Amino acid sequence: MRISFVPAMLVVFLLSISVCHSAVAQSQNDIYGTLDKGKYVNNYLRFELTIPEGWTVVESEEQKAARQIGLDATKTGDVKTDAMIEKSVKADTTILFVSEKPLGSLENAAFGMSITALPSAGYTPKMLAETFKSIFLKNPKNSLTRDIVVENIGGQTWANVQMDLQLFGQIVHNNYFVTIIRDKALVANMSYQTSEQLRKMDASFRGIRFSK
Repeated sequence: MRISFVPAMLVVFLLSISVCHSAVAQSQNDIYGTLDKGKYVNNYLRFELTIPEGWTVVESEEQKAARQIGLDATKTGDVKTDAMIEKSVKADTTILFVSEKPLGSLENAAFGMSITALPSAGYTPKMLAETFKSIFLKNPKNSLTRDIVVENIGGQTWANVQMDLQLFGQIVHNNYFVTIIRDKALVANMSYQTSEQLRKMDASFRGIRFSK
């Protein structure tokens, strides 16, 4: 039976596996940003972008369900690694989560962003991407489709890695970006089934603009 649920925020939730250990304080009013008529604005991190036309916000209760399903699907069988992953799930703050179709739909796609506090100075986007890559390649069913590339997008230095993840017996294509801003890791994650879904998300993401 084909599994219809694509746990697209899975990688975002698991960013901080060995790098980040404390959740971002949520007292800032602007930390989650606002989405109006397809335009997302985050005054706390000072950036804006436009989401793909017709995509909708995934509500918090569905985010929680996606988090748990994704967590269950990524268990490696190694007790120590699985414990680290589970602990790290609590370390991030999701600021944006949108999907092409309602969660549970066939051939769905989703785009998410999250932030996580860094434990100390000195980390680079490439180091964070290497952490993500190394953790998910512990599962022999996952595969690297493009190794880490560092590039400038919207005036920020991002590290990007692309992987195919085996989840619930199906392949989920994943395009992962990470940068550092205001001493925090900012992650943008795209999970998709078709090249057209990727094209839409990539175009939206590359339209991101940061202000000083």
